[in-house]
Amino acid sequence: MSSTSGPLGMSNAEKIEIREKGSRAAPHEHQQAQGESENIGDSQQHRKLTGIAWFIAVFAIISSTFLYALDNTVLANVRPSIIDTFGQIDLLTWVSVAYPLGEIGSNPLWGKLNVCFNNKILYLITLAIFEVGSAVSGSAQSMIAVIVGRAIAGFGGSGIYVCTINIVSSLTNPAERNHYLNYVAIAWALGTVLGPVVGGAFASSAATWRWAFYINIVVAGATTPACIFLIPPLVPPLAKSSTWWQRLRRIDYVGKVLWLGGIVTVVTILASGGALYAWDSSQLIGFYSASGAIWILFLIQQRLSILTTDRIFPLELAGIWHMALLFCWSALAIANDTVTIYSLPLIENEVNSKCTVLDKMA
Repeated sequence: MSSTSGPLGMSNAEKIEIREKGSRAAPHEHQQAQGESENIGDSQQHRKLTGIAWFIAVFAIISSTFLYALDNTVLANVRPSIIDTFGQIDLLTWVSVAYPLGEIGSNPLWGKLNVCFNNKILYLITLAIFEVGSAVSGSAQSMIAVIVGRAIAGFGGSGIYVCTINIVSSLTNPAERNHYLNYVAIAWALGTVLGPVVGGAFASSAATWRWAFYINIVVAGATTPACIFLIPPLVPPLAKSSTWWQRLRRIDYVGKVLWLGGIVTVVTILASGGALYAWDSSQLIGFYSASGAIWILFLIQQRLSILTTDRIFPLELAGIWHMALLFCWSALAIANDTVTIYSLPLIENEVNSKCTVLDKMA
């Protein structure tokens, strides 16, 4: 005799088998549902800072990026006044390139340090370095002092930008991150465009060109307390799982020295060629050779990871065509903006001034 059937025509044995299959599948389904819930929670996580405290913190952080960008072009209308004060027209080129030299030379280093150490502490350190450079340039008593101050400010400014990107990314959830990173980009663009305006306003006023640098100290002094008291410690995972000594050993010191040497030689060639030396002069030929040798050594050291376990430059990205294309387009866009904004005020000054910088060079 067959087993008793249920209302849907299934036997009791079939019902028991279905229940057993369901019970075996339940744990997997529960885990899947739990995972989906966790993913939803991750995408909808809430910030610790909200309201007016969040607004003040974001404004304080982004203001430093504005100052960093402002210093990119603030010299456009300040250089003639600096020449009037100190003379030494032969050093004008170095006044112009010292800041980007400090920026480019230090950028990979700041990127690595942000992986190893508390981002908030690094941000405050870079801000302090930037302000020291501004103070040195503003109080300079010679062209050499202006150049040194500009190089220091560029070194700190590059760190400000890298730290700002990391801090904003850490403090925001994925849904709003791009929104706030756009504010960083807007601050950079405004600073770059307004640099000549601010510099020219100070240079033509009773405040003199020195306040084109002192203004950085005033703004930072007003916003830094908010960064100190509102931004929480931002410790990367590597810093939690290793000692200070272990993290310091991860830094690619050899790669950093070679990178800086390569940048210095390239900038020297571009700054001196056609201005201080002829392009085919023995001095520049020496720089051509030195630059080529340094960059070859850098590529070999990075490719083989010589004297390092964590290379300072991600060579693998160079083999990804769309990353290389993005780098080229970004470089061209920044060069177009900066060179145009930086150079036009000087050209206008040369055309309209009775006593131009070119007259002094003659």
